[in-house]
Amino acid sequence: MISEKMNPKIAQIVSFIFHPVFLLFYVTLILIWTPLLLLGSVTSISQKIEVTFFILFSATLLPCLMMLVLKHFRKIQSFQMETKQERWIPYIFNVLIYSIICFFLHKIFQSSVLETFFFGMLLLQIGILIINYFWKISIHAIGIGAVTGLFVALSLIFNHTFWWFSVICMTLSLMIIFARLRLKAHSKSQVILGFLLGFMLMFILFLYLY
Repeated sequence: MISEKMNPKIAQIVSFIFHPVFLLFYVTLILIWTPLLLLGSVTSISQKIEVTFFILFSATLLPCLMMLVLKHFRKIQSFQMETKQERWIPYIFNVLIYSIICFFLHKIFQSSVLETFFFGMLLLQIGILIINYFWKISIHAIGIGAVTGLFVALSLIFNHTFWWFSVICMTLSLMIIFARLRLKAHSKSQVILGFLLGFMLMFILFLYLY
């Protein structure tokens, strides 16, 4: 199997760099600083910087800080959150954070594309919360699946402008899936279904709304 040929250290690096909390910020940078997108009222450089730091703080730094606190108080044994019980607090926290982000993007920044993306992530996080009650699913695969679905949809909406991003995301998807399998963090079904869930929801959401 291809995943078994991946070096474990490389698999760990890939899993860390493309963890969903970081992946969301990478996507935010692309969406905000790509001039061809319809960003609503976010047009000036100062507004873009403001939104960038807002997302960095709320979607990346706060979840990381929360994980450190949970680790410190031994609510989780590791950042991998291997058991179902360990995932409840982070997942509920993410639902709250994404709800707040969607509210601010809609009411204050009025950023249409970015708001839709985080609304999709909110729906996915609620889905993850429900699924976690019954089954373990890969949030890495869901994250990269959602990002891939986003750029494939944008490629269709904006006349193939984002096909290069789509190709890059598909390549990253394979790397991330192989990395999660190599680390034995998930089964094949958990990563494949995770990717499909993220991809389909985000793809359909953008095609429906745009």
